[in-house]
Amino acid sequence: LVYAVYDCQWYNAPPQEVRILSLILLKTQNPLTLSGAKLFELSANSFTTIVKTSLSYLSVLRAI
Repeated sequence: LVYAVYDCQWYNAPPQEVRILSLILLKTQNPLTLSGAKLFELSANSFTTIVKTSLSYLSVLRAI
C-alpha cells in the first residue's frame, strides 16, 4: 500500500488529499498487530492462522 500511495500523482492533488495520503503513508509504516490481554502481540498473519485453525476444529467438532 505504501508503494501505491507514493506512486500515485500526489503532487498534482489538492492539499487536503495530500494530507490524507501522507497520513496513510504514516499509518502503513508500522505493521498491524493485535495485543491479547497485554500479554502477547499477534501479527495479522498469526491472527488469520489462529482463526482458520479454530474454524477447522469447530467444523470437526460439529461433524462428530
